[in-house]
Amino acid sequence: MKILNILKDGIIKHKDQGYALYFYNNGEELVEVNGKEHIDYDKKIDFNSCFRLASVSKQFIAYAIVDLINDNLLSYDTT
Repeated sequence: MKILNILKDGIIKHKDQGYALYFYNNGEELVEVNGKEHIDYDKKIDFNSCFRLASVSKQFIAYAIVDLINDNLLSYDTT
């Protein structure tokens, strides 16, 4: 999947970097998680993990969406 390759090649720099990814497009679903919830504990990230990003991440998400639109991977009409 092209978007996963972009994420893995361009954003995810370390094998232990934490993320939870859910991607759905035209019936194709991708679910992938990686990393630990806390550096001192062995509990792995899942879709119930709390990342506590709050308002700090909104501008980064907006930039990523516009960047994907500019690369013709999304459109403003994508649900």
